[in-house]
Amino acid sequence: MEALKTYDDDSDDSSSDDYNDSFQTTNCGIRIKDDALTIIKDSSRIHVQKLKHDFFNLKESESDQEPETKSKIRKKENIEITVSSGETITVTDSRFWDPLPTEIKQSNDFDMSVEKACSRDKDFSYNYDQMSSCDSSKRQESKKLIKTDSNNIDWNNSENSNASYARNKVKNFYEANGVVRKSNDDDKNCNMDCGNSDKPSIKLFDIHGKIKPWLQRQNINCKIPRECEKSWKAHSGSVSTLKWNVKKFSHLLLSVSMDTTVKIWNVWNRQEPCVRLLHLHSKGVQDGDWNTSGTHIFTCSYDKSAVVTDIETGVSTMKCKHRDFVTCGKFHPINDNIFLTGSLDEITAWDTRQGEEPIHRYCYKDKIGQIQDVIFSKDGSEFFSTGDLVSRDSSDRNIMAWDFDNAVVKSNQIYQERYSCTCLKLHPTESNFLAQSHGNYIALFSASKPYKMCKSLRYEGHKLGGYKIGFDLSPDGRYIVSGDSVGKLYCYNYRSGHLIQTLHTQLDVNLNVAFHPLLPSTLACCGWNGFIELWH
Repeated sequence: MEALKTYDDDSDDSSSDDYNDSFQTTNCGIRIKDDALTIIKDSSRIHVQKLKHDFFNLKESESDQEPETKSKIRKKENIEITVSSGETITVTDSRFWDPLPTEIKQSNDFDMSVEKACSRDKDFSYNYDQMSSCDSSKRQESKKLIKTDSNNIDWNNSENSNASYARNKVKNFYEANGVVRKSNDDDKNCNMDCGNSDKPSIKLFDIHGKIKPWLQRQNINCKIPRECEKSWKAHSGSVSTLKWNVKKFSHLLLSVSMDTTVKIWNVWNRQEPCVRLLHLHSKGVQDGDWNTSGTHIFTCSYDKSAVVTDIETGVSTMKCKHRDFVTCGKFHPINDNIFLTGSLDEITAWDTRQGEEPIHRYCYKDKIGQIQDVIFSKDGSEFFSTGDLVSRDSSDRNIMAWDFDNAVVKSNQIYQERYSCTCLKLHPTESNFLAQSHGNYIALFSASKPYKMCKSLRYEGHKLGGYKIGFDLSPDGRYIVSGDSVGKLYCYNYRSGHLIQTLHTQLDVNLNVAFHPLLPSTLACCGWNGFIELWH
């Protein structure tokens, strides 16, 4: 240090004007000079200052250093950009954020990969969506590839996309190589609402595999069902009536409900049991029936109308307007074009070939009340009706026999007890018919003159509780099964009238029962809670 001090004193540069201190030291400070640094120690601070004279040529010129210093201290501005999700973020200005040329499209590969992974379903359908991350309004139309099976590929895409090209390419390949494309039978089994569906309609009138083995059999002995095969929620309202189709198409079951809907069920189809859903009425539907060919139904409703519908197309072919509620009806057993409907104090006959005007009106000289049910005799020459009118002198009008062609009453002294009847059934093998009475029993009557009631035999044990409870007979006529107000099934022997068995269902009120016309020990029942149960 002493040598440096001596050199500093003897140097010519040290006495030059360039060497001037630019600071003032305090009284308590100590000044130390070292090569190119001047260090000043103070009691409160230490200053280190570079000297302007550079002995070893280590310092750069001010002209060379100035632009670099200015570039280093230049303040960068912040800019706002909009990302693909629509959010605005603030970032530092840079050339990285400059927009790309218009012919180059930006894409978010991460979003694409996530979207493709999430769109993969069990039915092998893939959704590929491409969109611009700069402007959400310039999103491209999504492309969907639906793969149904190895031999059948449907391309649903716009005309401007590559799907049409791929579809034509596959078609040309099939034609060039003579490949026959096989159709998938499962695609044909689909639900159709009143004939309005993009899917192909199911073939309703093919003979079902469960029915075909029994068509050629004769003298089938029926048995009482033992267990519930299946139960399902059929309607949102109470189910009023159940009717099986004719023997050939008896895999179809008709159900009508107070929720205004009419449904046709293929009860042994697990994928699509409801094959038709018909909206034919604006109010609750009370009754329905199949014609003898099994291709048409007619339904009766509280909207004062009866509607005939072609089941295959789901189109209504005739609508019959009435003066009051329509609560029951029946097709003619021989002529498919004729059917009866029951309303307040009146029974009306209609012909689908005559338009919407009735061909007969059956009226009595006195009031007979709301018609609860009507049934034809086996040859269709006469029919029986029952009303709900109960008064002091109305016991002669509970059940009445009518001549169909002449529209006259043949007998009104059939049921003398003062209970209204809710349901009538014709015996399948004998010339008798049965009636469900509000006296909590089923009565037996002769279907030929003089139409006497069998007073020695009745089927009792179940309770109606004010509901319109139905019943049915087995196809061989050996058993009678009735519903109940507490949801049970009561099975009776037709010959003896004894109660054979009581079955407990999951229904709150068992409103109606329908024996299968072909399968032994198979029946369906419906309830107030909208459920249908199948027993075998």
